Amino acid sequence: SDPALGGTYMTLMNTLNNVGSAWPSSLVLVLVDPLTFKRCSTDVDNTCSTPELKMGCAGECVTKVDGYYVLVALCTMFGLLWLRWAIPTVRKLQKKDPEDWKAKSQRQKELERAQFL
Repeated sequence: SDPALGGTYMTLMNTLNNVGSAWPSSLVLVLVDPLTFKRCSTDVDNTCSTPELKMGCAGECVTKVDGYYVLVALCTMFGLLWLRWAIPTVRKLQKKDPEDWKAKSQRQKELERAQFL
């Protein structure tokens, strides 16, 4: 990182890390139940998807598809698609000159321009 902006840079990156890592885990946990599919053992038309249907099931609500496994498959596919985009992008960014990453004040830019004239 640029020494001129080190503290600001670190604070920004820490904030982005905290925000970026907190919401995906909460979202995935919220999606487990809606992606879980159940059936009543005595009534095949009863999906046990609401509390009323669960009470109406005379037998047992049997899990047919666990939402956890659905999410594992979806997140894996999303991760592979993201990698397909990210790897070339990261490689392109890594090829940039380190000077391109440094923050420059308006005064520094004017001095550099004056050197080339």
